[in-house]
Amino acid sequence: MANSPSRSTLRERWGHIGARREACWLLVAIVGVVGWQSRNSCDFVPGGFADEVLHHPQARQLRGRPKLQTSVSRASSLSEVSASASVGPVTKERAGEWRLMFFVLLVAVVTLWTALDCAMDPGIEYPWGLLGIIGPTALLVTPGAAVAACARLASRPHGLEALVAPVGAVFVGDSLTHGSMSANFLEVLAQRFPNYGKLVNCGMNMRPADGLLEGSLLEDAAALQPARGVVVLIGTNDLIRYTVLPAFARQREAEWLVVYSSKLREIVTRLRRQGVQVTLASPPLLGEDPANEEGRLGAAMAEEARRVAEGVEGCRYAPLYEATVSHIDAARTSRSLARGSRGYTFGESIVLLCALPWRLYAARQSLAEVQAEQGLELTVDLVHYGPTFGRIAADVFGRALSL
Repeated sequence: MANSPSRSTLRERWGHIGARREACWLLVAIVGVVGWQSRNSCDFVPGGFADEVLHHPQARQLRGRPKLQTSVSRASSLSEVSASASVGPVTKERAGEWRLMFFVLLVAVVTLWTALDCAMDPGIEYPWGLLGIIGPTALLVTPGAAVAACARLASRPHGLEALVAPVGAVFVGDSLTHGSMSANFLEVLAQRFPNYGKLVNCGMNMRPADGLLEGSLLEDAAALQPARGVVVLIGTNDLIRYTVLPAFARQREAEWLVVYSSKLREIVTRLRRQGVQVTLASPPLLGEDPANEEGRLGAAMAEEARRVAEGVEGCRYAPLYEATVSHIDAARTSRSLARGSRGYTFGESIVLLCALPWRLYAARQSLAEVQAEQGLELTVDLVHYGPTFGRIAADVFGRALSL
């Protein structure tokens, strides 16, 4: 009996457990309230259908399938599209959308982690022990939540509301297509060619080629019956994931290129089975040095993309890699290359990437300002691109789509 806890000790422990439980429920309630408010105040539905398009005849073909990985943007006029496609900072509304998404993600992750920690360690003291979990966790999660919030922003110039009007082309790809951390070349295209139907943005940040083969995204994109077909721009994240590995842990380069090529071929083949034209683009230069490893592998990926496009009937090739390298080479020849133009390195790129959302959406700097401060020619973080790329890509896709 001497070792058994006293009634007062048991009561004290139970009080601590009850206080921690109340704190966790309070945090969960905060997440719920914020989420409910964001659902009613945000002008988009991440990864889902807009209510007003669900009754459209074409939408019936898409019901029951995994939803398109795109969001709804309600640009009221071409002037709004033109403003967002310019070199100026993001609008206040766009910045507010990002702040809300960042806060929701941050609170949600911190809450879940804190609740799990409390459940695993009943000896945590309240309240200081709880604060000792929340503070470091929030600091650790903040960079990732800021980047992830960009991925949740509404797709522009158009998302799924394009179902209610003729669709010119559907673009599927990664963050370079989504345009929340990079120049949005779709908006430049929409500004240049306003009479060729709506351009639907189905880009998703951090998506590799495998991501396009999952679910029914390709079939859903084809179901929109775009007049100019589906445009595929994918491969940058595949290249990053390959080069970040040490040499001894990598797949042989030739084998890796064969796998990449087979994925492209499967993507194009699935789209062609749906009866739509396909435009396959080569991923643009990673970094700003065509002569380093990333530049050399990028050239090999471009060659694979070209071969796939030429080998499938009804598929066109868009030489985006070649266009970015041509710009770098021309700038170097004319001695106008930005003073800090340099090749890609994973460590530096990650640092610049973590800072990019804060500069674009919190400080509301323009892409041109960020690019100039880094002394870069085309990119803003050695992966995502500035406004000059928006014009280059619009030229390439405009020619490929015969706009």
